Amino acid sequence: MTLSPLARRLLVFAAMLVVALIATIPLRVGVSGFAEGRFAAREAEGSLWSGTIRDAQFGTLRFGDGEVGLAPLPLLLGRTQLSLGNGSVSASRTDTGIHDLDLRLDTAAALAPLPIASLELAGATIRFDRGICREAEGTVRARTGQMPGGYAFPATFAGAVRCENGRLLLALASQGGMETVQIRLAGDGRYAALVTVRPSDEASQRLLAAAGFRPTQAGYALRYAGTLR
Repeated sequence: MTLSPLARRLLVFAAMLVVALIATIPLRVGVSGFAEGRFAAREAEGSLWSGTIRDAQFGTLRFGDGEVGLAPLPLLLGRTQLSLGNGSVSASRTDTGIHDLDLRLDTAAALAPLPIASLELAGATIRFDRGICREAEGTVRARTGQMPGGYAFPATFAGAVRCENGRLLLALASQGGMETVQIRLAGDGRYAALVTVRPSDEASQRLLAAAGFRPTQAGYALRYAGTLR
């Protein structure tokens, strides 16, 4: 069906009116509806187009303060896209993701019982479509929490972000490469993690075994499983 010039003008006017109305919505109202209400902030100032949030979190993932703004054009396509610092987060009916984002996440509660205190993403793009990881790139640094047993685990791990068999994979290793952590995250929030250590002496082997690690061909391994909260 071909629209008349008058009809096209009316549609453009209607779209502009919707955008103008949205622009007057306070940021604190707009963020409460983002991503089915899982996005929240202790304080939100300004408008949806340009504002500031403090103590922001998605579920139990906490990522602090930042400058935010709603992108107008994706709204017309049924997509909510919120700029956050240097990148953005987005959500639609079928997919969610982050785009070219540097982000620090406090994960102690969200990843429990896996003892990872925080994750620092750099240049990260992650997109889930209908619960399947379709795109992932960037780097990640993890800071450990209270690891089991008396083995001297490194304080930090680093690695890459990628998709593997429909899940998001964070492939992390210590600087010396003797310890690794692999975290696989499904679109429904479930995760599976594998911590592997290649001990250099028998004393370390005994400590790891006492903490629940089991010997494998790759080293002493301990598995975790849970749901992102």
